[in-house]
Amino acid sequence: MSNPRYVMAHGKRILVETLDITPRQKKQAAKQQEAYAQVPLLWATEMAKLTKTPRAMVWIILVYLAWKNNSATFVLSNELLRRYGVTRFTKYRALETLEAAGEIGIERRGKQALIITLLRAPKLNGCKRPT
Repeated sequence: MSNPRYVMAHGKRILVETLDITPRQKKQAAKQQEAYAQVPLLWATEMAKLTKTPRAMVWIILVYLAWKNNSATFVLSNELLRRYGVTRFTKYRALETLEAAGEIGIERRGKQALIITLLRAPKLNGCKRPT
């Protein structure tokens, strides 16, 4: 018993003790949390070019837009991807793969930019998940 104190409930005095968490329990709790990495988009672009994986850059930008818009649903334009070295053809192939895997939903609006919804989005600093 590390810190005994009493509280009143229903007219009775109840002993309450605060338990200390052992270092092992703290380590286990830390492992259960998801790990995140902050990666500058320009650096990610360079690495995608070096490793010849432009489709991975599409996913990174999707997560970035969800965070920036504070929503799992957002508009994805070709212009934004072009700035980070992704062609529209690569964009369509990557989105097709992600949609088939059930990771994203796509709303097509003719010649307008696509509306993307991350279906399994992690909680990104208050990012609202789709319901």
